[in-house]
Amino acid sequence: MTLAGAAVLPQAASASEPPAPQPSHPSAGSSAQRAPELRAAGPLQLTKTVSPDPLTVGDTGVYTLVVTNTGDQTAHDVTVSDPLEAHLALEGSAPEGCTVAGSAVTCGGSGTDLAPGASATYRIPVRVLADTTDGTNIVNDATATSSDAQRAQARTITIAQTLSNVVLEKSGPASVNPDGTYTYTFTVTNEGPSDAEEVTVEDNTDSLDLDIEDLPAECPASGTTITCPLHTLKPGETRTFDVTVHAHDDVPAGTAIENCADVYTGSRETQTADNHSCATTTVSPQRPDPTPTGSTPTPTDSPTPTPTDSDSAMPTPTPTDSPSPSATANPTPSGSSTPVTPHGEELASTGVRATGLLGVVAVLLAAAGTWLLRVGKSTRRRR
Repeated sequence: MTLAGAAVLPQAASASEPPAPQPSHPSAGSSAQRAPELRAAGPLQLTKTVSPDPLTVGDTGVYTLVVTNTGDQTAHDVTVSDPLEAHLALEGSAPEGCTVAGSAVTCGGSGTDLAPGASATYRIPVRVLADTTDGTNIVNDATATSSDAQRAQARTITIAQTLSNVVLEKSGPASVNPDGTYTYTFTVTNEGPSDAEEVTVEDNTDSLDLDIEDLPAECPASGTTITCPLHTLKPGETRTFDVTVHAHDDVPAGTAIENCADVYTGSRETQTADNHSCATTTVSPQRPDPTPTGSTPTPTDSPTPTPTDSDSAMPTPTPTDSPSPSATANPTPSGSSTPVTPHGEELASTGVRATGLLGVVAVLLAAAGTWLLRVGKSTRRRR
């Protein structure tokens, strides 16, 4: 293609024709005819960088392309083309001034002109596909062209590395009876951004006061060490499984059984502190069944006893002179309007119940004593 503005060279003479004579000196007064000197735009320059470097599998990066017109003429219709290689995909939409066709990103094009020394910058966001193998070389070529300037090319080669974060969480009951059965739950999560390959959970139960009773499909029998190969976990994928164990029947009450497990992966990890997890279960004494085996009697209402005044003491009757033990009442003195209270009523007024056995006995004894005393005195007087 003939560049616009390029000088046209005269056609060379045939080899069979003698060369035309050249005048040694132009004739006086003549002027040499010269075509104006026209130059094409100078060559383009293209630079390309990638960040981060190396790229992380499953994560994003940015390719930055800068095209510069190094000539002293304007470069017209400048176009930058960047076909993404098989392990890359455009992240989001195409940047401003660019279009996408398949895996190729094209920026600039017709009407995009660069003055001498001017540059145009394009930033292309990409994502490294999650199934890319760790250590893969990602080669990316880009080209800059113009309708009147020399083209330019740029290449980047970067390594793709896997980077994941595998997390293990293990849980179990707080307590168990001696000779009891209980379950541990394992939860494994790949937080990404890359695939986690060759993921394996291991739990060594040797020297613990328990026996392995039941294993899930993920964990084939392997002696006292529980081994569970989970293979590849995609970013964000979680696997959960249970393991049933049996506490020994001779474990003393209060014994704490601490059981720890670890998860491993063949992929590179951002951290490993969360690859280890423990669960502690305490052996508790066997408790009796709180439910009674016999029938429970139905309580009946019992009458509430009437309280009595404990401070009131039974008065002791004072013996008085009486003419005979059979007298039951005192005569009323003449001239007195106050009736004489009978002995029985007097006892009632002091709080002694006539029907009380002790009160009756006391009254009879007192009366008998008084009568015997009087009889004795009368006998002495007669003598």
